[in-house]
Amino acid sequence: MRKEISDTLVAINENNLDQLRKIRHEIKNRYAVMQVMIQNKQYDQLEAYFNEINKESAVIYTHVDTGNEAFDMIFNLELSKAASQKTEVSTKLIVPSKLPLSEIDLGGLITNLMDNAIEACEKIKEGARRIEVSAQVVHSYFVMRISNTVAEDRRGEAITLKTDKPNKELHGYGSKIVDDIVKKHNGQILRRIQDGMFTVDVMLDMEYKKSE
Repeated sequence: MRKEISDTLVAINENNLDQLRKIRHEIKNRYAVMQVMIQNKQYDQLEAYFNEINKESAVIYTHVDTGNEAFDMIFNLELSKAASQKTEVSTKLIVPSKLPLSEIDLGGLITNLMDNAIEACEKIKEGARRIEVSAQVVHSYFVMRISNTVAEDRRGEAITLKTDKPNKELHGYGSKIVDDIVKKHNGQILRRIQDGMFTVDVMLDMEYKKSE
């Protein structure tokens, strides 16, 4: 089972890196186009092109700096993916510099929860694409909440964790990875629809020592 989880995480991470490469490639292409316009003194065209990019980039990519290097690295990659889908992400993060999770578990948790939220927002054709993320320590628990807007006709699909994407096995297994991580850390997970938002609450016991 552990090898299957590791193999799946490798596949997910490779997909993440591929998306990040595409974003960087697009940015480099746009800089190249603007550079040519500047060299040719096509300032009117440059202004029009810049305004067009501005409209497309209504969601500005930001980054978080919580002081937890592993958390920030993983979460910032997810932020870049959300920005590429023009999805707004708001955060309230108070993350300890050290968490009782391996980087594999932390990556599996954040990546799968955020990917599901981004996928749900992609399906919204009209209306806000929004994700809200909070994380903090409450007593001895690390509590993380991820909420996303969801299309009205997709709410039943969200609750049942179904997907219409071609990699159904990877998506379904991703939800199982989250459940396994929560169980491993003596935690709890709650999924629900409320006020048009699909919300996942995760609580992990920071003082729990898994007996080997």
